Amino acid sequence: MFRHRLAAVVAALFMIVPTVWGAPDPEVKAESSPAATPEPTTSQDEAIRNEVARQMAEAQKNQKQWKFELKPNGGGFSMTSPDEKLQFRLLGYAQAVGTLTNKDFVNAFENGDLRIRRARVGWLTTFDKKYELFIEYDGVPQTGNLVEARLNWQIRGDDVQLRVGKYVVPFSEEGWRSSRNYDTIERFIVINTMYGLPALDTQYGVMLHGQVLKDNKLTWYAGVWNGNASASENARDNNGDKEIQGKVIYKFTPEFRAGIGLDHTTEETQTLRLNSLTGTRFASLEVRGERRGVDADFFYEKGALSSRGEWMQSEFTNRDATLGGGFLQLAYFLRGNYNGGFQPLLRVETARLHDDAVTGAAATSRINAVTAGFNWYLSNNIRFQLNAIGEDFNRSAGQNVRGDGLKPSLLTELQFRF
Repeated sequence: MFRHRLAAVVAALFMIVPTVWGAPDPEVKAESSPAATPEPTTSQDEAIRNEVARQMAEAQKNQKQWKFELKPNGGGFSMTSPDEKLQFRLLGYAQAVGTLTNKDFVNAFENGDLRIRRARVGWLTTFDKKYELFIEYDGVPQTGNLVEARLNWQIRGDDVQLRVGKYVVPFSEEGWRSSRNYDTIERFIVINTMYGLPALDTQYGVMLHGQVLKDNKLTWYAGVWNGNASASENARDNNGDKEIQGKVIYKFTPEFRAGIGLDHTTEETQTLRLNSLTGTRFASLEVRGERRGVDADFFYEKGALSSRGEWMQSEFTNRDATLGGGFLQLAYFLRGNYNGGFQPLLRVETARLHDDAVTGAAATSRINAVTAGFNWYLSNNIRFQLNAIGEDFNRSAGQNVRGDGLKPSLLTELQFRF
């Protein structure tokens, strides 16, 4: 009997002890489970993020700190004021060029050459987003000089701008682009011939320009320069006739644009030299008096494919001489892009110098050339170029060119820019 009562007491204790010591009750556990805690809604998350972003932006604004960055694609080092009204940019690039010419070419460097062609540093200052000062200096020995020093003022936004100082004239599209962005190592023969006159290139002058119509489809330039063209010299203004140019470029689609330019000046007696792409002189003649020029160009780029072309002609009326020619080019990125990629290209071109004062075969000197090569963008700061060139001359005896047939040459260039 006693044993039965003791068993009943023990059983009762087993039922009471868990409750006294806090054993989990099923209903209480369900109420306190984390799974039952309400989750923040998506709108609440977004509101929190927006508030945090606002407070961070406000804190950064109140700190009034200058912004420092390295811009991509050779955009230089920049320093921008807290209100973004003042910006300083330091840009630069250097080009090392290797040349291997045909044995029939007579050059001062014989048939091989390695040199630093350009080593330029530029300082760009923008104030209030409408005033811009740019100064560029070339530090290459013997030829180093002030390349550009120009001030640009946006009088009416993009529509009307004023540029004064020393800068590249806009007549030729290939001449207008910076040499850091050339697709080939050398510009096409005709513009190189004009640069050697010297003509075009960089000059002191004043120019109005702008971009108008919807999406800035039409770009226009109109200016007057002193006519003393040289990136490596700073000649005084001794041309009483000045040089007048106008150019318009129309963007037909986002991928395709075309332009036309006009040029007029009066030349003192100078020597016009027609050279190969490696700088070997083929023909020359003296020109003087009125010079009238026209230039037409186009550019197409969509995806990996790009194509460009240009034709230029200048007439020297007092001598009855004409220089004309141009090029067509195709390029395609097999991989990558300008930030890092491999781009083969092919360019065909012609140049013709004609003298009406001479009769017969000697009246015309012509060079036809083919350039095959590639641009290898190791990054957006480093580029290696190789151009294999074949040139054909219409006469077997030029000033520094000997023999007939196609004459090959090889150009290489390594460029670093920031």
